[in-house]
Parts: sequence; structure tokens; C-alpha cells
Amino acid sequence: MWGQLALTVLQQSHLCPLPLVQQPVYWQFDHALHLYPVPAALLLADSSPQAQHSHGGCMVFNPGSFSEGCFAAYVPVQQLVEMSALPRDGDAGDTQPDTDAGDQPDVSRDQELGGQRAALD
Repeated sequence: MWGQLALTVLQQSHLCPLPLVQQPVYWQFDHALHLYPVPAALLLADSSPQAQHSHGGCMVFNPGSFSEGCFAAYVPVQQLVEMSALPRDGDAGDTQPDTDAGDQPDVSRDQELGGQRAALD
């Protein structure tokens, strides 16, 4: 479905490809929504899942919902889109801090300082 939207926007060369009955047009500023000439990349951000589509030398992509940790990186020289997402809670192992960790000395830090920390205490 998202690929059809991208294709429609590119084929009609307009960011709002709706009939006048559904979307009134303020003609004085309509030229700002035209896509002529066709750009090298077009970002259509939405809360739908990440997607990308290429047509006629234009890379159209949706980075996904930023509030869900999704984003995209675009490399213009290579016309490469890299879809990315931040790990969610629980995806990267146990992210909860250990409540007893503050009671015990930091052994690795003591070893790094060569036992100097014990002398300062």
C-alpha cells in the first residue's frame, strides 16, 4: 500500500495528489507542493512501518514512527537508505540496574588504579 502512495505522488508530481473535492487548494501557494523536477530523494514520514520505494531515479522512503525509535539514514552520493531502530526495553538483555551494586566497591576500578583507591579510603 505504501509503495502505491509513493508511486502516485511521483507520477502526479505533487505532494497532495487528491481531487479538488476532497482537498481544497490555495492556488497562491500550490506551486510549493509541486515535485518538478523529480527530486533524488523524497521523505514521506508517517507512523506506518518503515518502507522504501524507488521510481524513476527518485528514492522515496518512510523512516517509520520516531516515537517508537525508528529512523532512517540517507546517503545522497550512493542514493542509499539505511533503515534503523533503537532497541526496545528487553531487546538488548537486562537493562535494569542492579540495586546492590552501590553497596560493593568497584573491583575493576580498584585494579585499574593499582589498589590506590583502597589507600584513599
